[in-house]
Amino acid sequence: PRLALERLRGVAVWAFHSKGDDVYDVRCSEELVESLLLENGGGGGGNDLFWMEGGDRGGMDAFGMNDIVKLTKLVPLEKEKRKNNAGTVEMKGREHIRAAIVASQSEEVYSWLLSLP
Repeated sequence: PRLALERLRGVAVWAFHSKGDDVYDVRCSEELVESLLLENGGGGGGNDLFWMEGGDRGGMDAFGMNDIVKLTKLVPLEKEKRKNNAGTVEMKGREHIRAAIVASQSEEVYSWLLSLP
């Protein structure tokens, strides 16, 4: 929504999202980052994102607008299955939660936050 974008103008955002998220499609984070780039004076359309390998997290990192808007797309882990009385079922939501865990355990995120003006 327009009001949310206006309120986030100039606020540092580093979004983490797994490509294997089965709750929300990774396009949700991509669209958020693109919208924030446009709101913060970037051209959007993917031209303002600079992609690089995501290091030990796997995936790709995107940086834009003087590094106040970032997106890390995680490579999904192998699908985990568990057995119950009905047979074998996939663990739903695992990659959705994993993105938050990876972000919260990243020393790089905290260093980045502390480096902001």
